[in-house]
Amino acid sequence: MVGVDDGDDLDVDLGTVVDKFGIPYIPKNRMSARLRDAALRVLGEAGATPADLDAAVALFGASETTAEQDRAVRVGRAQWPRDSQATVVAAIRAHEDRYGGSGAMRENVTAALTTTILRTALDDRKAPRRGSLREVRAVRPGVVFESELSWTRPPTGPELRFLARCVLAVEQIGHGESDHQGRVECALDGDRETTIRLAYGEA
Repeated sequence: MVGVDDGDDLDVDLGTVVDKFGIPYIPKNRMSARLRDAALRVLGEAGATPADLDAAVALFGASETTAEQDRAVRVGRAQWPRDSQATVVAAIRAHEDRYGGSGAMRENVTAALTTTILRTALDDRKAPRRGSLREVRAVRPGVVFESELSWTRPPTGPELRFLARCVLAVEQIGHGESDHQGRVECALDGDRETTIRLAYGEA
């Protein structure tokens, strides 16, 4: 599940965000936050060096409040591949031109890329909380998202390697640690093997 949850304090993954055409996406602030979380995880690993800390600060800023222009790397929203989006958007607009409406088509797009599951809030003993059952929409397994990374300046070799390690460390977008909801597998340029080689100095 991806996006922002507009509900209460349910112990569930984040509710899915969709655009005006019904296509789900992950907001850029969510992507940036997950990369920062990954950076902290990498820094906490055995073998982390002062150079890694320097790279983390340069890439993501010294804190969450660091202005975007003061970070070496900027992260865009994670979204369905542009070619796929363009095809869907063209079909929806053509339908609107011909029939004057496309609500059902947009709902069908969302239904094709997501699924609805039932979740409950949990109490202190991790038992279901009475009266908290509700539906949550999740992105279907296997749906691919792309997020554009841009640089405010040319990166150094250590910064590229650290970024690759952070990308590999992002394993989930939602909170589903126990049931694997919201799990992801990330790579630079969609190439996991090359990302692994870059992360560990083999590229």
